[in-house]
Amino acid sequence: MNPFLTELAKRPLLMDGAMGTMLYAKGVSSEECLEYLLISKPHWITELHTAYAAAGADVLLTHTFGASRPRLESYGMGEKVRDLNFRAVKLLRDVREVAGRAIFIAGDMGPLGKSLAPKGDMTPEAAFAAFQEQILALWEAGADLLH
Repeated sequence: MNPFLTELAKRPLLMDGAMGTMLYAKGVSSEECLEYLLISKPHWITELHTAYAAAGADVLLTHTFGASRPRLESYGMGEKVRDLNFRAVKLLRDVREVAGRAIFIAGDMGPLGKSLAPKGDMTPEAAFAAFQEQILALWEAGADLLH
C-alpha cells in the first residue's frame, strides 16, 4: 500500500497552510509572482517550510500553487514550469531530511488562471496539457502526492 495512505489510515495527518499569507506578511507584493521566490528568495520558502515542520506538520505543500504554464506565462515565465516545480520539491526534500522524521511532500496545484471555452479561450485539451506538465514535473522531482 502507498505509505501516505498507510499513515493516513492510522491517524489524522496535519498539513501546513497559508504560505501566501505568510509571504505577504514578509512584505511580498500581491502583484509579484510568488513562485518566483523559489529563485529570488528560496531561504524565505525554506524558513516557512521549516517552521511548519517544527510545528508538527506531517504533510508540507510545495510552493507551486501557481506554477503551471498558463499562470507563469502571465508573468513572462512560462518556460520555468519544470525548473520552479523541481526547485520547490527539492527545498521540501531538504527540509524533510533536516527534520529527521517522516514528512510527506504534497505537490500543490492551483487553478490555471484562465477560463475554459466557451467562457474563455482555453480548450479542455490545453488545460489538460498544462496540468499534465506540472504533475509530471512534481512527480519526477519526488512529490509523494498531489494536492
